[in-house]
Amino acid sequence: MLSVHVGSSNENKGNTGISHFVEHILWEGSTTRSAQKIRKEIDEINGSFNAYTGPRSTEFYIDVPKRHFQRALEILADVIQKPVFDEQEVEKEKKIIINEMNQDKDYVQSELMITLDETLYGKHPNALEVIGNKESITRITKKMLEEHWKKYFVSNNLILAINGNINNPLPLVKKHFVLKKGKVPKATPFNPHTFKGPKIIKIEKPVQTSYVGINYMIPLKLGKSARALGIIENILDESPELSLMEEIRQKRGLTYSVQTNTGSTKSYSELAVHVSTDRKEIPLVTQIIHDQIRKMDIVSEKEVKKAKKKILKRANELKTNPMLRHPYTSSLISCEQQKAWKYFNDYKKNINEVTAKDVQKTAKKYLKQNYALVTIEQKENGAVANDIKA
Repeated sequence: MLSVHVGSSNENKGNTGISHFVEHILWEGSTTRSAQKIRKEIDEINGSFNAYTGPRSTEFYIDVPKRHFQRALEILADVIQKPVFDEQEVEKEKKIIINEMNQDKDYVQSELMITLDETLYGKHPNALEVIGNKESITRITKKMLEEHWKKYFVSNNLILAINGNINNPLPLVKKHFVLKKGKVPKATPFNPHTFKGPKIIKIEKPVQTSYVGINYMIPLKLGKSARALGIIENILDESPELSLMEEIRQKRGLTYSVQTNTGSTKSYSELAVHVSTDRKEIPLVTQIIHDQIRKMDIVSEKEVKKAKKKILKRANELKTNPMLRHPYTSSLISCEQQKAWKYFNDYKKNINEVTAKDVQKTAKKYLKQNYALVTIEQKENGAVANDIKA
């Protein structure tokens, strides 16, 4: 897997979506291989390939049996280093991306997440959609794509992660990857203190069910408090007594699914809760979410210990389960990007250090009013749901 340290957070309103566009176009042929030949060669070695773009990185991967490692490495190096940016392919790809965009617009949860990002990040590039918008994609040119590639696809902005028992791959990597270093523009840092919550957004749409999204913006770097936040997420997600699923679905039947997750960067963390429900149940569901989060103020040591065991078990599965090789490899890349190897290598020790008091302190300090709440609600005789109380 190869990660380029560039994504939508490196963009602006004039070129939003360009990182994702480059991700698409690189698979459409190099100076030595057509798109069809790339696909055929990977198929011949029983491989699969794909790529994806996020706010801070663009990642490309090829999965193959071990015996075909060298050929897969050569193909990936070719795709990354020798793009063509053919005019006809660029115009064709615009249509494909706009079609992808239209599909995303039909996916209500996608609109929920986009609106949450816009509410949390305001004018910062983190609020931009990874895929861009129709106006920006339409005006992107071959020259713009080439310049973006030249600027960010340089050796000091790439991380290559090899997941598999490959003996001494470095000589092969040096042979096939020959990009030079470059001066890479830094992304605009986000200051989490610029967000002041709560902020509440309501959207009405002709949908069959309604959606609730609550994202907390937390000025926490990687550290004990961020680890405590991960324990809170696990309790809210899995605890038989305190989970949101237990309260919202099992006890009351108000939803089919509840999604809870956290994410941390060098300067901030987020806790997100997303629930689907009926429009008339939105106030109750929202109140339950707030109530369960408030219970973290007095969470017991017993609950924290159970959560730590589950977190460490999952971390071990991430390392050992072949089906989880992509998220594990991405976690290694993230560690390198954030220079967090000490945290990674001491993960078990770091998790076990967190106590119930640490969790309580984190909840009391950060999980109160600093959140964005977005609801996408079913239309109902032109009425809007009752006001939501925090």
